[in-house]
Amino acid sequence: MDIDKSQTLDRADPRPLYVQIADQFRGRIRSNLWPAGYKFPGADVLSEDLGVARGTVRRAMRDLEQEGLIVQVHGRGTFVTAEQRPTARSDSGRVSSGERLAREGVYFETRLLERFVLEGAPSRGVFPGGRTLRIVRLRRLSEGPDAILDVELLLDRFDGLEELSDMELSAGPLHQTLKDRFGVVAARGERMYSATAADRRAASLLDVPVGSPLLAFEEFSFDAEDRCYEYTKALVRTDRHPVAVAT
Repeated sequence: MDIDKSQTLDRADPRPLYVQIADQFRGRIRSNLWPAGYKFPGADVLSEDLGVARGTVRRAMRDLEQEGLIVQVHGRGTFVTAEQRPTARSDSGRVSSGERLAREGVYFETRLLERFVLEGAPSRGVFPGGRTLRIVRLRRLSEGPDAILDVELLLDRFDGLEELSDMELSAGPLHQTLKDRFGVVAARGERMYSATAADRRAASLLDVPVGSPLLAFEEFSFDAEDRCYEYTKALVRTDRHPVAVAT
């Protein structure tokens, strides 16, 4: 079995081992590293190669079978099903947000890269005269890095935002955190798209060659009183995050 040595199981990861295994296998199937018709080794071989119990492997395979990614044929073995097509995880021409990914059960995680407070004159001029918290996060899907999310939040709108830990700022969808902790819900948003090329920093974070095409977007989020409280500038890998348009 061609186990990817760069994707070993992490016993310190809070996700169960069967979830990690399913995520890794899912990524290889969807990236066509394991094409349609690929036959998996038996559970005994997989469990030995991965260093886990057979029941852990079976649980991961059962999840993949329920998703329609693999099929178990009695007496023959387990195979990748008909050719997988990339799933567009959005509608109305929008790249999926963390909230949508969470609703659809798509695995993702975010890592906080930077956080700092801007006093008086935020660097991008979105909230002139206001104090903002700027946070930069890297989002990863099971296939690998997906997006760089650079966010400014108006501190006057959130009492105690500065006290949130790095873990709280990187855990799950940011809008869900703002709703749960501060009761702020986006009533509407404005998003503008453009194309750009990956500079050295973006290329390194997103694991693409310098100059690779990326989808860029800027988004303004407004509360129920039509006050802008969040500005996001993002760079997204389109090969791992296709845009779908409802017709």
